[in-house]
Amino acid sequence: MIKEKDTQQALIEVTANESHAKIQIGDGTEWQQTPATSTEIFKDGNRKITLNINVQAQDEQTESITKELEINLISDDVSIKVVKNGENVVTNYNANNTHI
Repeated sequence: MIKEKDTQQALIEVTANESHAKIQIGDGTEWQQTPATSTEIFKDGNRKITLNINVQAQDEQTESITKELEINLISDDVSIKVVKNGENVVTNYNANNTHI
């Protein structure tokens, strides 16, 4: 069972200049008409996701382009674990941010 804190999602939306272009977010995924969306999940302690964004013109004879997208997870944890005065512990906090 995965705890909620162990995963975070990143919603990605890609819009091509040409409204008839097709976009693939991540190799092997389905092609979508612009704008394309995808939800990527940070899990298992991964702090970075790297994936390709492929764009195909309406004229399928035109070679598609690939751009690399790198997303770095930034922590949203603002909780306090412990407060010290020098080496003396003044206050400990539990997961619910209450004193223990």
